[in-house]
Amino acid sequence: MQRSIWIVLLAGLMGACDVGWFSSEVVYVTPGVLNMRSGPSTRDKVIRRLERGLELTVLARQEKWVRLRLEDGVEGWVHGDYVGTVADVRARFEQDLSRRRSVPRGTTTTVGPSGNTGPTIGRSIDSMVSGMPVPLAIERLDPLDGTDRRMGVAAEGQLVAEFWGDPRDLERAMLMVKVLEVGEEDLVRNSAAAHAFVTNAMPGLEKDVEWMSQRLQELSSGDVGEGALKTTRREVTFHFLKALGTVRITVEVPTA
Repeated sequence: MQRSIWIVLLAGLMGACDVGWFSSEVVYVTPGVLNMRSGPSTRDKVIRRLERGLELTVLARQEKWVRLRLEDGVEGWVHGDYVGTVADVRARFEQDLSRRRSVPRGTTTTVGPSGNTGPTIGRSIDSMVSGMPVPLAIERLDPLDGTDRRMGVAAEGQLVAEFWGDPRDLERAMLMVKVLEVGEEDLVRNSAAAHAFVTNAMPGLEKDVEWMSQRLQELSSGDVGEGALKTTRREVTFHFLKALGTVRITVEVPTA
């Protein structure tokens, strides 16, 4: 009887290993946005949109597809070509930036309203970048699932913004701020840009640039990797991406 119990337990542990319960392999999202699906096929339903630099735990592999678990426990599949090491993330990021360095500094691609009808944060691109210490070179990206997108880059890629939806009434806005491996002057400038972005999203926020600088450094210290500010209309989240040494600041409609 006791021997049978041990056999069952051993079989269970072996099965757990097969599905990755004890997996220590970690990968990172390499493109700007990646669809996580319910199964290992492009025909399967998209259950999450993952952003560049997000750390994921590998559970299983099936041909070119990888089954992954997010920090909140959600599991799904992505194509293996779009996840990799820290070096892969940085290489893809530099590749994407190099394609946009031909855009003149301080220029903005002017486009009409997108016609999107989703919930919005009640802010425009112009209002979100107002007061930043350096201009963003903004251009239009390919739509994703019918949603218009625009990207802005400044300071040789130390500041990267992305805007979703109608440029006059955004559904979502994001700013990636380089925190690690930068000089003191760059950190001051990046903190000022982050402060402007957040206060533009949340007018009346009684925080100064020094607070923002300390907040960014705290988030990147490893002790506190994320945080949030929230009102009934907008939510501002902070998430440290160690693969890029940046803090991603996202403004979106609060979830229920």
